[in-house]
Amino acid sequence: MFVAYASIATVVRAYPFSTFDMYAHPEDTASHLLARDASGHVQELTQFDGWSCDATVENMGAPATCGPLGSFSITTYKDQDLLRWVRTHAGENGEPVDIVRRIWQLEERPGPPTMRDCVVGHCRATRHP
Repeated sequence: MFVAYASIATVVRAYPFSTFDMYAHPEDTASHLLARDASGHVQELTQFDGWSCDATVENMGAPATCGPLGSFSITTYKDQDLLRWVRTHAGENGEPVDIVRRIWQLEERPGPPTMRDCVVGHCRATRHP
């Protein structure tokens, strides 16, 4: 009996029988790391080079800086890729740029989602032409 149950439990988690639990509960938030210039315009971090930041870049992606853990969703590998870009494109003498985590609240209502920006780092960077 136990062998039969173990076999069924294994099959349920295997493709093509999986229920894909990760899609069972839609997220109600989303977030992304962006660069915000002194005038408030935001762009992808990859639109800048020559990064020089006040703090260690690796610590900037920590979600706890923007609220309690679990209060918004993050995509860790995307954050890591973006922070790797900042770290590997270091330089000096750019314009003031903040790295912000933009958090969208996805609600079931008409119109765009509400959003807020959380500053995770103060830097200088050079905008791509």
